[in-house]
Order: sequence, then C-alpha cells, then structure tokens
Amino acid sequence: MSGIRNPLWQASPSATRHGWRAGLGAAAHGVPWLAVLAVAACSSGSSESPENFKKAIDAYLKDRARLCYASPVYDSWPNKIPKVTGFGTSMYEVFQATTKAGLTSLTRQDANTATYDLTPKGQAFAGKGPNGQLNGSICFGETTAGTIEKWAPGPANASKGSQLVFFTARTTAYEWANDPEVGKALPALQADLRSTDGKRGQVVVTLTNEGWSVVDGTVQ
Repeated sequence: MSGIRNPLWQASPSATRHGWRAGLGAAAHGVPWLAVLAVAACSSGSSESPENFKKAIDAYLKDRARLCYASPVYDSWPNKIPKVTGFGTSMYEVFQATTKAGLTSLTRQDANTATYDLTPKGQAFAGKGPNGQLNGSICFGETTAGTIEKWAPGPANASKGSQLVFFTARTTAYEWANDPEVGKALPALQADLRSTDGKRGQVVVTLTNEGWSVVDGTVQ
C-alpha cells in the first residue's frame, strides 16, 4: 500500500474548509449559527464521499463478513465435536484455544467427543446465520472497507441516485485472536486472517433518511 494516497484522509480537510466558508457567509447574512450547523450536519451525511460510503459499507459488513471457524456438521450450541487433530485446523483445536481465551468452556467429554458451550465473554464472538441465529461458529476477525477506490452511478435496475462503490477490504483480528497463546494453538490463524485482507469488493448504495445504505454487495 506504500505510495498510495488514502482518499479518506484527502477528503476531510477540503470538507472542513468548505463548511467553514459556508458558515461565514451565512452568518454575514443574518442566518443563526445553529441553523447553519444543522444544515451542514444534514448535508454532510448525504454527500457522495469516501467517508460516508465507508460508514455504510462497514455497517453492511459488520455481521456479514466476519471471519469465523465453523464445523460443516455441528452448527449449534452446545457444540459437540469429535476429538480430531492433524487435518488442518480442526474445530477441536479451535475450541481448545477459545477455551483458553475464555470464550468457550468444556462441558462434557468422552474418549471420542468433546462438548463446548459459549461463555458470556464468547457471546460477542459467536457467528450467526442469515436469520441472525447462532450457528455454532466462533469468529476471530472482521472485515471493513479499507480504501474507497472509486464510485459511479448504480446499475439501471437500482434506485435513482444509487451509486456503485468499489473498495479494498481490510481484515482485523479480534483481541482474543492476537493472544500469543492462541497463536501457538492455532498456527494457521494469521494466514486465515490474511486470506481476505486486500481483496476487492463492490456494493450498491442508496441514499436514505439516515444517510447512505448498502442494498447489495460482494467481497471477492
């Protein structure tokens, strides 16, 4: 990323200066300062800017693009899994690590299986399905919009005024996943985290009363 300017930084000084000049002009014509500030606040959230698009994309990705370990078979809590190791990153190894981190607890085990449940601390890192229900996965990171690259008018079938926004994804590990002991237990975790970092994404955003909102999007 060296040598690439961040449009999020570039937009801020310009927006501030324009807003300051507009305020001086309005005050000179007798418009109350509070009214000027209110107008500026309303208009800033609806402008086509990297800051506003990033805010909308981050809100959209918050529960849709978390990085989680999940079992293809066991998809509920408590989570009963086989004691299997040595085949990549197994859920048994994951739950051993999350138990050390205080996110899960071992509630029952026998010679072949172990049952884990979420702790109160682990609730915040529990993965969810499309309908918002817990799906037995545990999340170790999140995806946000790192850099807004460009935008253009949305597709013909989108709402009037919609924009197609292109961005580069940024992945960040949750604090528990950065623990050195977790790193020892899950040596592939950092590589799993980097697997999404820097990927290109695109979304369609539309303007609502609350600002820009994503109606559809992908990260490839």
